[in-house]
Amino acid sequence: HTAATVQAWVLGLKVAPRTRNNYLAAVQTLFADALLATHPHAPAIRLIKPSVLGTVRKVRWTPDEMRTLLTTAARFDAALLPALVLGGFAKLRASEAQSVQASDLRLDDAQLVLQSGKTGGRLIPLPENCVAWLRVHAPKDGPMWPLGEDAYHAHCRALAARCEFQWRDNALRKSAQLYDTLLDADYERVSTEAGNSPKMMRQHYVDPNLATKKDAQAWFAILPPTTKRVIVKLEQTA
Repeated sequence: HTAATVQAWVLGLKVAPRTRNNYLAAVQTLFADALLATHPHAPAIRLIKPSVLGTVRKVRWTPDEMRTLLTTAARFDAALLPALVLGGFAKLRASEAQSVQASDLRLDDAQLVLQSGKTGGRLIPLPENCVAWLRVHAPKDGPMWPLGEDAYHAHCRALAARCEFQWRDNALRKSAQLYDTLLDADYERVSTEAGNSPKMMRQHYVDPNLATKKDAQAWFAILPPTTKRVIVKLEQTA
């Protein structure tokens, strides 16, 4: 099947919009799992999800869910991590996070120079935990994600399925803006770093009723698991 034929089948179902979205998610997860398993007949299908009114603003990841996503990716799909952490901690759009080059990262200065994007280039400060993840997982050269947009979304859906979640489009960026604003209610700063406007943030990204400052602190405290072994030399006793 092609994306077009699968899309037509799902859109033809006589069901409610939310149920149709559930069918879409299940089909996308099926193809994503087959793709990662290198099944010979698995296309990188990305289906367009019809909107469900009233749910857009509530799309986010909790700190516990984000930790699960990242630690699972570290085990099974480490190449996906740089784009995930740039979206979830640095507020980048998925397309921007994928296109960031290793040379754009200034990890010693905790900064990213975004050369281009939907709103043009901008200088973005990187939170400490974002820097920590990138030091471990960012490639030494080239883009953060070299396989293209369709493959990126397929890997994201497969990762979420492995974690027993349903992938939430744009939730990384929405979560980053929400939690950053809860820590510091400077809409002008957060929106500038995200490449949008304070009005856009208030309308579509930030609902303070969805989380607390404690959640925000937990979000930016998510660090890569340490593998460093501590060896303590014991003194001999007589």
